[in-house]
Amino acid sequence: MALTFPCSCCRALLRAPERLAGQRLPCPRCAAAVVAPAYTAAAVAEQEPLFAVLEDEELTTCAACARRIAVSDTVCPYCGIGTGSEPSGRPRFVACPQCGATGATRVVWTLWGSFYGTALFHHVRCPACEYCYNGKTGNSNLIPAIVFVTVPALLIAAILWGLFSWVGFLARQP
Repeated sequence: MALTFPCSCCRALLRAPERLAGQRLPCPRCAAAVVAPAYTAAAVAEQEPLFAVLEDEELTTCAACARRIAVSDTVCPYCGIGTGSEPSGRPRFVACPQCGATGATRVVWTLWGSFYGTALFHHVRCPACEYCYNGKTGNSNLIPAIVFVTVPALLIAAILWGLFSWVGFLARQP
C-alpha cells in the first residue's frame, strides 16, 4: 500500500511506498525535503483528519516571505526559512565570508550578469556588510562574472570581424 500526503512547500499530492514512512524524501516537483508520514491508511481512518482550518490566533506572518503560517511551524513551508532569529536546519545561503553574518538575500539583477548571471552563480548580498558573493560556495563571483562577460564579447567580436572581412573581400572582387 502506498502513502499519500501533501508536500509542505508546493502542496503537491505525493505518493510513496509504505517502507519509506518516516523518512525524508525530495519532492519531485519543487525538490523540497518532505518527511513521509509514519502511518498507514488504517491508522489514518481512526485518527483525526489530516487537515484542519487554523484560527487567526494560531497563525503568524513569516518575516522572510510575509505569508501567513501556523505559529507551531519552525520553518516556513513556503520559503524554507526558519521562523526564529536563525534559520532552523540548513540555512538557505552560506554565511558571509567577510563578516560571517547569515540571512543573505538573492541579488536579482546586475549590470554584468543581468537576470541570468545572478541566478547562474547564486549571487547574494550580505545584509550586514553589503558584500556580494556566491551564496552556495561562499566564494567571490568576480572570476565567473569576468568569464560571463568576456566569452560573449569575444564571440561577438569574432562574428563582427568575420562579417567585416567578408564584406571587405566582396568589395575587392572585380
